[in-house]
Amino acid sequence: MLIRVNETPAGDAPEAYRKSWVGTIFEIEPNDIFEPGQGTPEVSIRGNPQIPRKYFAVDSRTALRLLSLNSLEAVGHFVSTWSEQMYYERIHFGWDEVEVLPENDESENAYLRQFGLLEKRIIRDAPRK
Repeated sequence: MLIRVNETPAGDAPEAYRKSWVGTIFEIEPNDIFEPGQGTPEVSIRGNPQIPRKYFAVDSRTALRLLSLNSLEAVGHFVSTWSEQMYYERIHFGWDEVEVLPENDESENAYLRQFGLLEKRIIRDAPRK
């Protein structure tokens, strides 16, 4: 299943950084979908109370790589404010913050196109000998 972030996610980060997630597409497995209260941490990274909600969990490292297509500044913010453990955890996007994409070639191509853009950036920014 593919989802696209279509609303600014809730969270402790400044709104400009959270807005950078909008448009990002993630692949989600059935065990990445959680019901309210199921697996939701009681507090956020900064200790603020979390509202139980239905959400999708995404691998943090993959999410940051894809976010880099929208904003390297946002990636820098999240990396500098997350604990080292969080980098190996998963981040959450609420059901009301995403759109489940139809299972068709157009959605799949949009998802894969992100990785093509990411690969081009890696090649472009690689040190030259």
